[in-house]
Amino acid sequence: MSFTLNQGLFQLNITDDYAVLGVSLKASGQEIRKRYLKIAQRLHPDTCKAKTNDEKDLANQVLAKLVNPAYEVLSKDKTRTEELIIIKAIGERLAQEGGKMSINFKSSKDLFSATEQVDLMYERLLVSLSTNQYQSLETVASKIEQISELNLVYAIISASQKIKKQEQKQQREINSRPQQTILQKISPAANNLNRAKQYMQNNNYIQAVSELQEALKLDPDSSTIYGLLGIAYLRQNQLGMARVYIKKAYEIDPKNPVAIESKNELSKTISHSQQTTYSKTPEKPPDKSGGGGIFGGWFGGKKK
Repeated sequence: MSFTLNQGLFQLNITDDYAVLGVSLKASGQEIRKRYLKIAQRLHPDTCKAKTNDEKDLANQVLAKLVNPAYEVLSKDKTRTEELIIIKAIGERLAQEGGKMSINFKSSKDLFSATEQVDLMYERLLVSLSTNQYQSLETVASKIEQISELNLVYAIISASQKIKKQEQKQQREINSRPQQTILQKISPAANNLNRAKQYMQNNNYIQAVSELQEALKLDPDSSTIYGLLGIAYLRQNQLGMARVYIKKAYEIDPKNPVAIESKNELSKTISHSQQTTYSKTPEKPPDKSGGGGIFGGWFGGKKK
């Protein structure tokens, strides 16, 4: 039996660690650890209830090569936040495109058609899918795909609701503008922002990212913070993360000087990278074919 994960976020080349562990996109670190320990107890060779050595070996592979890496990402605040930001960014993009996507599973269809209490329905559907997620290794892949599609649908709905609220807020501001005095907005994250700028001036981008992540919690709609995060990641050669933050900065406020600066720096980096690539002798593309076996599609390459 050979298969790969092709539904939900996986079809967009994103590894959904939340789906692997069967936890909510709103799960805390403590909830994630509790869930991981429960799965590990079921799959670990010393506690696994599999009847044959082959089944125990397979369970151990799932634990070592799938569950443990997912927990490694979600157990840390920084990497968990980064993955959640990527998922939300994908949800926003699809929401802006009208939420057009192929929905394959009943649970996702039920959530997508919900008109109220979406958060509650999402949690209930997730529990129903994750309760017996690792009871049978034969159905693990299907369960993960269903949960990942549910996560993607929830991200789209949440983004759609946020966009609608922002549009309503903007309309209210436009309607009330003649009666209001325009005041300069001071970010509640000003202190974190100032410290981050100082770190960036000293080329200490790791500390700068830490301060900016804290700033983002206080001011989640700041184009400046997203732009600075994009620049910080760009200067650490983390092009993927830089793209996500810079795109978000530009979407929030395309006239923001930091957003413009970050976008220009990203364009220069990409242009330089392409010129460098073209100047080298083309190499033979690596063989991306998956290995054989039941989990060849999962373990044959790097995580996206």
